[in-house]
Amino acid sequence: MGSEDAAERGSSPEPGSGTRGRRLVLHPMLFAIFPILFLWAHNLDQGVDFDEVVGPLALSLTVAAALWAFGTWLLHDARRAGLIVSILALMFFSFGYVNESVGNESGLSTALLLAGWILLTVIAVAIVVSGRGWISGATTGFNVAGVVLVGLNVFTIAWAAIAPGASNPTFLAQGAPTLPPALASTPPAHRPDVYYIIFDEYGGTRTLRDFFNYDDEPLMRWLRSKGFVVPAESATNYPRTELSVASSMNLRYLDFLTRKVGTNTGDEAPITSLLEHSQIGTIMKSLGYDYIHVGSWFNQTRTAANADVNLQARGNSDFSSLLLQQTAVTQASGNRLRVEDYRDTLYQLWAIRHLEQYRGPRFVFVHFICPHGPVVFQRDGSYATKAELSAEGRATAFINQHFFIDQQIRKIVTYLQDRPAAEQPVIVFQADEGPYPGEPTTWPAVPNPDQLEMKFDILNAYYLPGVSKSVVWPTITPVNTFRMILDAYFHANLPRLPDREYTFANVQHHLYEFHDVTTLVHNAIWGRPEEPRPIPSGVWDDDS
Repeated sequence: MGSEDAAERGSSPEPGSGTRGRRLVLHPMLFAIFPILFLWAHNLDQGVDFDEVVGPLALSLTVAAALWAFGTWLLHDARRAGLIVSILALMFFSFGYVNESVGNESGLSTALLLAGWILLTVIAVAIVVSGRGWISGATTGFNVAGVVLVGLNVFTIAWAAIAPGASNPTFLAQGAPTLPPALASTPPAHRPDVYYIIFDEYGGTRTLRDFFNYDDEPLMRWLRSKGFVVPAESATNYPRTELSVASSMNLRYLDFLTRKVGTNTGDEAPITSLLEHSQIGTIMKSLGYDYIHVGSWFNQTRTAANADVNLQARGNSDFSSLLLQQTAVTQASGNRLRVEDYRDTLYQLWAIRHLEQYRGPRFVFVHFICPHGPVVFQRDGSYATKAELSAEGRATAFINQHFFIDQQIRKIVTYLQDRPAAEQPVIVFQADEGPYPGEPTTWPAVPNPDQLEMKFDILNAYYLPGVSKSVVWPTITPVNTFRMILDAYFHANLPRLPDREYTFANVQHHLYEFHDVTTLVHNAIWGRPEEPRPIPSGVWDDDS
């Protein structure tokens, strides 16, 4: 073996001050964290916090370090092993992007693309193993590229942290509704538990009947027989989860954000802050309530910063799931992510029935992703496999999951009402928006009536023990939910807001450019005859 080859293999040190620089290997660790930092930096407006990122970062660094150590022992060359680890990291974390772009454009199947991606990775590793004189130069190049890529993303993340702007909770709280000082200082003696339970994309009775031939009127009649009020003409205020829930949880419309941040932005950080520090959470805590937040995997409702207790399943967060979708793991793991969605929902159903350990009174927030997809439940609550979904068709599978959720609503009511009359809780069942498919990311000035009906017609039902049912009016919308409840039970004297419905111009660039479509919505839902309608075109929920 020649001296040049020996030096290249790392079996003997090279003399001279320049050797240390050429032998320095940083890039395996940098490329192990770069894809995670990149995804984080590009999802800052989705409210991704460090707590959600630290786990994937630690895992990726650990795996990279272990592979690098093993490769160095096997090849007797830290630089060569480092290049292999960096290649593996880049190929592993980039497959999802390739699959989405190349696969969608070419029509190639995911399995074929994955096979080609693995083959390309094997070839790249083989080239490094057999390489000679260029290994030192490649190491330097990879080091520089890694530092630049990680540095740019760290700068983006750090800048967002030190210059939060309109996402600052104190800034957003300006003008928010508050309780009268006397009420906040001396809470009333009778404070019933309050359960605010959101079923994501649970359509209203007309929507389910018109588009899916599904009759949920038996459930509505059953709820009324149990003392619920189901308003006749209630619609969501905004046809998007984060906008709708931020509005209802903060007891106000979101046009104040238009004034604060403008219309030429898609930054969701202010919305995320409103959900993390919701005004209703603060108000209920000031009344002596424990705020118990039963979160979903959806980032913006996964936890609440001002909750006393955050409960969640052990499954992946929205960020972790998104990260996995960019890798080959999702393809290789089959139904694993769907199974986690299934278990998350079962955990939430369990959690509602096991809150006795927390002292009352309790304000409980629960956001069920169901009946929103992915569809993971059969009618009897068993797990729905991909093969079963394919055989049934998406519309039928969606209704099967919907039927399961309807049965769970009955069980929740039965459980919560099984207590003495003086301890009956307030229960609100509500949807954030209507169902898929066809969730637009852009709304025209005059939307399609079918789209309006499907996305604005929602479940909205109230159990208000001890107060007159007349406190609920026929057109009440979610923005007035807690204004009504606080006034009915605590005489908070918060004025009723006009019930209005709004679209947004564009999610990516004009999220806060709102358009009043109240008249169009009411004409689309209640101004037309009930009859079968074609499901609006659009993208169904990902069933992966």
